[in-house]
Amino acid sequence: MQIVDLNNFDLIAIEGIEAKKFLQGQITCDVDKLTPSHSLEGAICNIKGRVIADFRLLEFQDICYLQLAADMANIVKPVLDKYMVFSRAESSIASNQFKRIGILGELNSTRIKTSFEQFPDEEGKMSVSGNTILIKVPGLIPRHELWQFNPEATDQDGFLNNLLDNEETISSNHWDLEDIRAGLAHVTPALAEQHLPEALNYDISGVISFTKGCYTGQEIVARMHYRGTAKKRLFCGISAESAEQPETIDVLVTEKQTTLPGELLNSARDENGKWLVLAVLPTVTEDPGARIYLNGNPDSPVELLSLPYVTD
Repeated sequence: MQIVDLNNFDLIAIEGIEAKKFLQGQITCDVDKLTPSHSLEGAICNIKGRVIADFRLLEFQDICYLQLAADMANIVKPVLDKYMVFSRAESSIASNQFKRIGILGELNSTRIKTSFEQFPDEEGKMSVSGNTILIKVPGLIPRHELWQFNPEATDQDGFLNNLLDNEETISSNHWDLEDIRAGLAHVTPALAEQHLPEALNYDISGVISFTKGCYTGQEIVARMHYRGTAKKRLFCGISAESAEQPETIDVLVTEKQTTLPGELLNSARDENGKWLVLAVLPTVTEDPGARIYLNGNPDSPVELLSLPYVTD
């Protein structure tokens, strides 16, 4: 079991008697499935169907929280507030109300075992013990997030400090590595409103519900899913040859001798020193003969890896 500091994130609180009803009309996941023991992954789109942000939605003490990438709250809150004036709900930035750590590997800490009556057994499920929350998140190895509400409380500080003092603490690179392997793309300010959901695989990774009612951008998202053909997709790849930090990624379509640029979203070195990358690439990347490489260097080829949610 290894501990990762995940406190570089933003959080928006949505509360009020119509909080869930409001969110149901604005976001891609089905809020009817949200419970105090089950969180959801979702996204917010603009009216053109482009993704403004992705998030994890959870309910704690009758308040809904949207957990976002760092620096996204000031982008997302005005979008929500524009429509919230018609609802009995209100939003606030709550990033300083929680501390958050990641746990890689089996939950074998005695402190965790004695604090929670049971562990969440499915992705998205939550267990709550007082002011702490344990969430099971996607990954090829066991991964959990531990949230602590009200970090000023001495007893709660003691809980996390005990873990930090007694368990192996590692860099966030390891968490990024597992995000890449799981095919999880998180929208940063630079990516906001740049991509349709299918370019980030949100239509096949469980971020979008195609059975819920309408939400902003839903018509375009649904039309692309049922009638369109994705021109870009999210891919995971590995390069054994690149010694330099990946900065760019390109696809050479040998049949046409054409080079098409991709968009590198995340990269991390694995346990063997190889670079794993997560990138938005044209779908011709899967054509026979297509070659992918990093940093404009054909001598730094990328081999595609399968993603856990992609099926034939």
